[in-house]
Amino acid sequence: MKAGARLIQILILLCLVIASAWSAEPRGAIVPLDRDGVQRQDIAVDSYFFTPSHLIVKVDLPVELFFTSAAWLLSHNFVLKSLEGGLDIEQEIPAWSTAKIRFTPTRVGAYSFSCTKRLPFSSSHEELGMVGTLEVVR
Repeated sequence: MKAGARLIQILILLCLVIASAWSAEPRGAIVPLDRDGVQRQDIAVDSYFFTPSHLIVKVDLPVELFFTSAAWLLSHNFVLKSLEGGLDIEQEIPAWSTAKIRFTPTRVGAYSFSCTKRLPFSSSHEELGMVGTLEVVR
C-alpha cells in the first residue's frame, strides 16, 4: 500500500475512534447485524486500547471483528479465552496492519478480552488498560 493511501486510512481510523468515543453508549457498542446474518464490527487498535472496548452481540449468530492497528512499532493481539463461554480466540494484530476473526458465541454472558503482549522489563498491555468486554445477549 502506498504511503499516501495508508495515511488517509489512518486519518479515517482516527476520526472513527474520536467519533465513537463521543457517541458511544455507556453500556457498550451494539454490533450491527448485516443482511447476511453476520454481526460485524470494526475495532481500532493502538497503544494500549481497543475502540470500541465493550461489544454487545447476540448469541448463536456469527460475529466478524475487523481490527485495524494504528500502532507504529508494537504489535498487539486479541485474546478472549473463556471455558464457561465456550470461547478460545487468539489473534495476532501486527503493527500498522489489519486482522479479522470470525466466531459464533453460543452462551449468554460477559467475557473479558485483552492484549497479552508485553515488552521486556515492562507492564503487559493488559496491565496498561488494553482490555475489553464481549457481552453476549439473547
